[in-house]
Amino acid sequence: MKRHHPLLILLLAFGLAFLFAITWVIVMTFSLPSTDGAYGQMPFADPLVFPIMSMFAGIAAVFTFPFLYFTFRSRSFPRAPLVLAGIVMAVILVVTPIQPALGFLGSFIAYFVGLAVGWHVSPTMYLPGNCQACGYDLRGTSVGRDCPECGTIVPAPPQPNASP
Repeated sequence: MKRHHPLLILLLAFGLAFLFAITWVIVMTFSLPSTDGAYGQMPFADPLVFPIMSMFAGIAAVFTFPFLYFTFRSRSFPRAPLVLAGIVMAVILVVTPIQPALGFLGSFIAYFVGLAVGWHVSPTMYLPGNCQACGYDLRGTSVGRDCPECGTIVPAPPQPNASP
């Protein structure tokens, strides 16, 4: 079974964590009540917002990396991460204006829901020469026969074009 390199998934974990954190800060800032002292300011006008947000995003990335790795290591990109990002972004955009703390905590719950949905909607990747339905090693199996493991018909290997 082909798997994504752990470093790729670690970078994905950090990228998603920062995307979600930046989105949460922006949505929270624009949904502040008029009685708040930061009402009307730009999201990152305070010089402490970005460093604190970065710290939380880094911790979230490290915390969620194992879950992301073991869920998506053999799943096809980009569908699975896009589904995950869409579900979490929807929760952040809908819940944060209503209750910022719930939007923050809800994004973690949405993250795990997104992992489950992304895992189900994204096909598993297998190496060439393996059954694309179950991953069984088909070396030595005749073309046109069924996979001994799951019964899927083994397709003919692609023929190289003959040059004149």
